[in-house]
Amino acid sequence: MVFHPSTLSPEATGPYLTMNKALSTSGLNVNEINHINVHGTATENNDLTESIALKRIFGDSVPSFVSTKANTGHTLGAAGAIEAVYSILNIQFQEIYPQINFENAIIDTGLIPNLTYQKTEINHVMSNSFGFGGNCASLIFSKLWFKISFLITNLLNISQIFSKSKFLMLSNSDSGFFILTSISHIKFFMSN
Repeated sequence: MVFHPSTLSPEATGPYLTMNKALSTSGLNVNEINHINVHGTATENNDLTESIALKRIFGDSVPSFVSTKANTGHTLGAAGAIEAVYSILNIQFQEIYPQINFENAIIDTGLIPNLTYQKTEINHVMSNSFGFGGNCASLIFSKLWFKISFLITNLLNISQIFSKSKFLMLSNSDSGFFILTSISHIKFFMSN
């Protein structure tokens, strides 16, 4: 079967595999994700496909989710980075921002994004980016306390991460937020 380069498969294979791999790599269970920054382009194919993937992963317990593209527009290549910042802000300020410009739930899945501002405990946020040609990425951002325990249990891997020439480390000690990942490890979250 042939698809247009900017569409996702009707079965949501790419988004499903990507979110599933991000969860398994992080060591988290689906019920530990507090919020999702969905790719959400407000296009029929993307929103239906992503919502099918969300239902496949989370069943009837899909966490709160929004698409920040309604606030920023679709910035194409920069979208994932901007949405990562929103995810970090969710954790830093322990809040979920409302979805704007939402009108109708997708009939096939009935999913409705978060429509109100909420102050709530957030430990883990998933951020989805689904690109042209089936290039999909899901990142999970976590509070520091979780990452410390995860890193301690994988202490031998830390020396390998630091020995690589390319690594990404973001931290904010005030909010207890921390990300440490090798750029090469991001490939674990990608599927075609």
